[in-house]
Amino acid sequence: MGQWAMYGLILLGAISMVRQIPYRIWYYTHMLMGPIFIISVYHTFFSDVPFSLTSVTGITLLMVSAIGIVSWVYKIIFKKRNFCAYTVSDIKPIDNAVEVTLEAESKTIDYQVGQFAYLDFNLDKVSHFHPFTITSHPSEQQLSFIIRNLGKHTQALQTQLAIGQKVTVDGGYGQLIRKKKASQPQVWLAGGIGITPFISWIKATASPEQEVHLFFVGRGKFYRLMVQKVTEIIGTKNIQLHIQDSEQDRLSADGISEKLSLPLSMYQVFGCGPPPMLSSLKKQLVSKGLKPSHWHNENFVMR
Repeated sequence: MGQWAMYGLILLGAISMVRQIPYRIWYYTHMLMGPIFIISVYHTFFSDVPFSLTSVTGITLLMVSAIGIVSWVYKIIFKKRNFCAYTVSDIKPIDNAVEVTLEAESKTIDYQVGQFAYLDFNLDKVSHFHPFTITSHPSEQQLSFIIRNLGKHTQALQTQLAIGQKVTVDGGYGQLIRKKKASQPQVWLAGGIGITPFISWIKATASPEQEVHLFFVGRGKFYRLMVQKVTEIIGTKNIQLHIQDSEQDRLSADGISEKLSLPLSMYQVFGCGPPPMLSSLKKQLVSKGLKPSHWHNENFVMR
């Protein structure tokens, strides 16, 4: 049994890395990891092993196993206590996306600027949480999200979501924006829907004294509508917006550097967007003088 449990963990781990597998299938297989892990632990400690449980190896294995089991039990039983009930109060279409506004029914989530939350829109009988970046500011009474049609679940939201819909929210999560860096000159890199954490950051930012450049890359109608929205939110704040239509040209380190008044080494760079874009820009910027420790990013990836 222990051997089969080990094979099961390997298989489930492989499944989690195959992005072509639909979310629903991934979700159910992912939930099997807990029971299979417990079977593996049971087999390990109740069969002959080549080490003593009081040895360093045994104690380490005990600790790791205990942490794994406690984490799974917490997720299954206790984590729901942190969920907050919200209701959809407004829906605004933005081309192939929607801006969704939520009102709390009682308790509200605790979140910081630029974080994301897991949302279950309760569109069917089975619980399905998906991560979406929060575009509202923590001081606002409502939660807002901009959700683009990038898969079956988000496609369903475009047609099935209605005002009054009950939504379960778990958050906030993520560490893209680090307050301790906020006093230094900054470069923000946003690709497509990766603009969302910066919308929250712009709302939270008074007119900054330090130099701030927002490079926004995208294409199509959604991109053009978002450029208008971001421009309105920035208003008169001291944030320089640079737009780059990817259908015409790609954003490069040279294109970024020529807009800056200081050497790259003096800037903190924050990025959110498609992994290939961020990976390429990071390599280019580091080669131009950016300190690797000054790069901070979150990849926008959806299953």
